[in-house]
Amino acid sequence: MIRMDTTEQDAAGRARRGDRGAMESLYRQYQPSVARLCRQMIESEDEAADAAQEVFLRVLRSIDRYDPVLSFRVWLFSVARHVIVDQLRRRGKWWDIENDLRRLPPNYAEESLDPLLRGESRERLREAVQRLPAPYRLVVIAVMWHDFTPSEVAELLGVPAGRVRVHLFRALKLVEKELSGP
Repeated sequence: MIRMDTTEQDAAGRARRGDRGAMESLYRQYQPSVARLCRQMIESEDEAADAAQEVFLRVLRSIDRYDPVLSFRVWLFSVARHVIVDQLRRRGKWWDIENDLRRLPPNYAEESLDPLLRGESRERLREAVQRLPAPYRLVVIAVMWHDFTPSEVAELLGVPAGRVRVHLFRALKLVEKELSGP
């Protein structure tokens, strides 16, 4: 019988030491979220399912490199991000975020989601987010639907938190522009 884990860190630590039950527990806990993220970022249902499976295969192969000081959730989603970016690059749907960010004014700041959400149907909002360029969509999805903080997203992407806030601000402006259109 698999013991129920009290924390993700405990389960991740045990999985790192080779406890198969702990790895299975982490899979059951996080597979739905990883699969949802893959579906939100990759347009093809089949490719998204393949990507979600690849995430857990990579986690299984590299769990010994997981640093228990870090959040397992952030590390897992970082692995997912790499798998998603690899898939999108192969399809020519990802671009260099750094080049795009260099064109932004230096005074961009984080804004609240509340004004954007007021009066909009969830479906319309979801469709607008799906039309965002992949780098911005990843930040919005992580913050809005997976409850990551900008700092956690920064850790996930390996970029400064200020850059994540810029991504979020710019993405929300694009969504706002689309929602205010005809």
